[in-house]
Amino acid sequence: MISFYQQILLTLVASRLPLLCLVFSFTGCENEKHSPATQPQPAVSENIFRPTFTFPTENHALLEGNGSESFFTPTTKAKAWTSGTFGCVRNGGSRLHEGIDIASIERDQNNEPTDPVRSIYNGVVVHINRNIATSNYGKYVVLYHNLNSFSFYSLYAHLSEIDQNIQIGIQLNAGKKLGILGRTSNTREKIESWRAHLHFEIGVQINSKFKNWFPTWYKDGKNHHGNWSGLNLLGLDAAKILIEDQSNKIDFVEHLATEAVLCRVRVYREKIDYFERHNQLCFNVSGEKEPLAWDVSLNFSGLPLRAEPIYEAKQTPRAKYTILKVDEKVYNQHRCSGLLFKRGQKWTFTSKGQRLMDLLIYR
Repeated sequence: MISFYQQILLTLVASRLPLLCLVFSFTGCENEKHSPATQPQPAVSENIFRPTFTFPTENHALLEGNGSESFFTPTTKAKAWTSGTFGCVRNGGSRLHEGIDIASIERDQNNEPTDPVRSIYNGVVVHINRNIATSNYGKYVVLYHNLNSFSFYSLYAHLSEIDQNIQIGIQLNAGKKLGILGRTSNTREKIESWRAHLHFEIGVQINSKFKNWFPTWYKDGKNHHGNWSGLNLLGLDAAKILIEDQSNKIDFVEHLATEAVLCRVRVYREKIDYFERHNQLCFNVSGEKEPLAWDVSLNFSGLPLRAEPIYEAKQTPRAKYTILKVDEKVYNQHRCSGLLFKRGQKWTFTSKGQRLMDLLIYR
């Protein structure tokens, strides 16, 4: 059976077949034959397509026709490779995995991984965690990127070591070595050697004022990771992005437009931090007056996809937000979401959903 990622790859290859035939016409895509002396040479072009991102490790099996099994690391030897992919793939589909787990392909004599881990794109180091005890990600690095004025992050977790020259605030080029793939984590069940992998994420930050919001929700909690806590990060399907990037320059606004909408929520705020930082996701905006509210579309994980201003709104007394619509088909396809539940005919946010919305609208 062809996997979801293989279907994407085959579609992209097919879409570029005419270009491949043009470039390799001398090998048989055309019937016309040429003698060695007259054989036309392919034109040298400065417009040769190059992917935006580099792969974070030397494991590129994702791009092979049946390479998914070699690219992803499953959660146990008894589980399929799909348990290392993005989405509702954990605990029988009831738990969300916001990243992808990339398998090690380089080992030392003790069967420990030696794969270098590299930055996928030019960016700035915004967070480093070298203290394994403070995160189930173990040792990890977060980079901030900007592509066509759209800000996003990439995260590299479970590293066995982080290079000493990687420091917060430094700018890195794509391909810069960050550390070595590993199996560090603070979980009770340690990651076994065979399962050493890179937990890799591409996503967005919900609120730039997370540090101030955190104590309003967690009165006695400790925030070890500042604005780059996992609670403030929402991932996209990084494997899907890496595959799409092989054929088309990534545009995050267009990419988010393909995401299925779980629900639309009316938020009674004039301004929302997330959409101030991602104003490309705001549509039908009039510059003449300030909106009274915003209609916000969320995907199944709660990632804000788009917002439209409301200039005349009747606010429910003391309401911060109201659920306008829920797509039950999307809800049933992503039970790991955990954001909503239905009581009778009324949809309500769970505690997790309330936390997300409270963080999203915090100023």
